Amino acid sequence: MGKKPKVKKIPTPFLQNQTGDMIGRKTLVLDLDETLIKAYFEPRTDADFVVDLKGGEVAYVFKRPHVDTFLMEMAKHFEIVE
Repeated sequence: MGKKPKVKKIPTPFLQNQTGDMIGRKTLVLDLDETLIKAYFEPRTDADFVVDLKGGEVAYVFKRPHVDTFLMEMAKHFEIVE
């Protein structure tokens, strides 16, 4: 008799069950960094917003052109996760 093959444990789903008005909607998964936003760690006075990170670092974040309009339009049709 040979060795039994290792069995991989199937991870639990990354997404929770849909609730409320999201039930039945298709899910749109979006990548934030470098796609919808761009963050820099050097001080930038023209950033759209600033995020204080753990460890004392600060991220200066810029939104891509028209990202707000895109997200609002997609939210009408999809459950959006990032």
